Formats: sequence, structure tokens, C-alpha cells
Amino acid sequence: MLFRQWLESWQDELEDTKGLQQIMALLQKWRATDVRQAPYLTKPVLLFNMDGEIYVIDDFQFPTPQTAEEFVTERQWKNDAWEYLPERNFSQQFWSSVGQGSMVFHGTTKDNWESIQNDGFIGCRAQTRGMSNKKIGCVVFTSLSYESTIYHYDIALEINLGAMKSDGYMPEVAQEPDVEAAAMLGSIAHAIDLEDWSAEIEQGMDEETVIFYGNIPTQYVQLA
Repeated sequence: MLFRQWLESWQDELEDTKGLQQIMALLQKWRATDVRQAPYLTKPVLLFNMDGEIYVIDDFQFPTPQTAEEFVTERQWKNDAWEYLPERNFSQQFWSSVGQGSMVFHGTTKDNWESIQNDGFIGCRAQTRGMSNKKIGCVVFTSLSYESTIYHYDIALEINLGAMKSDGYMPEVAQEPDVEAAAMLGSIAHAIDLEDWSAEIEQGMDEETVIFYGNIPTQYVQLA
């Protein structure tokens, strides 16, 4: 019997079941297999297998099973994936991984490079790159990839992260919002064994983009 049909036959009993332990006992009564909590999520999420498909319950007062894919898709349109994951400080993690020789790249034009040299810094700007970036504020876009940078711009500037860190100049950095959201959804999908799920990222967004909040002095910059 298909799970949805099976669920209908147990609907009344499920609605009267409250709490994680009672729900787990009911699932075992239904002969569900691999009944367990998802690992490393900060909100309890119950997984179980029925007829070879993974299902999820995350509300133990009003339990409504969803397929694993339905669960992750709901996190995407509700934009609440962060509620299920440990707090992540991308900027702290980024700078902790920076060592001597670490670089990022900034694409620009020859005219802008002359202006940057005269000003003494790469100035942050309220740039818009896609809908998800509209409210990120005054930033400098950089990339971990030289090839990606030079493909889109006249010249690529090399920014010496190791020297910046040695001087104690470590401005706040972030990923592009769409990329960060996709990473969180991917973590949830992995936790509930949905290995073939991938989030859609707005065209033009790049996992290798690093956004700097604030200016970057030219003492750390040279032509790549």
C-alpha cells in the first residue's frame, strides 16, 4: 500500500499522538524502518523509511509526515533553514583559514585601476548583482578564482589576504546571499539523507565569490 493511502487509514491515530517518543512508537507500529532523529540539526527532526522512501516529521504536536524533498523545499520557500542549523560565522571561518600566500581577486577596468591607485584603496560600492544582492550595502566583490575574474573584466587585481591578516586588518566578509542559502539547504538535505537534492542559485551568483564589507587599501593590491 502506498504511504499516502496508509497514512489516511492512520490519520486519526496520528492526530491524537503527541510528543517525539509517542510518534516513534506509532511509526514502529506502522512497521516503519530506520526511525531516528536527523543528526546535527538544532531542531529535532524525525526521519523514517516507508516503502523505500524517506519521510520527515518536525512538528511533534501536530505531526504531518512529509517526503524528504517536500521538507527541504518548504525550508526554501519559507526561508527558515537557519532555524535548523548551528549558527555559522562565515567571516570568522574565512579569516581563520587565511595563511601567508592566500589571495582573492578583484575584476576591474584599466581606467578604474588608475582611479584605485590614486585613491589608495578599492572603494566599496552599493553594487547590485542580481535580485538577491539588492540590499547587501557597500561592498567589494572578489573571487577565489583568477580565471573567473579575468573572464569578466579587463584586468584582475590580486589582493594579499595573508598580509591583511598579519596587519590585523580583517574586514567582515560574506558569501552572496543565494549561495549562503543554498549551502544551508544543502546541509539540511544531507542531514535527512536527501543526497541528490540541489538548490537553485540565481544566475550570475558564484560559490567562489567573497564579499568584503569596507574598503581594501592598495598596499595589499597588485596586478595579477
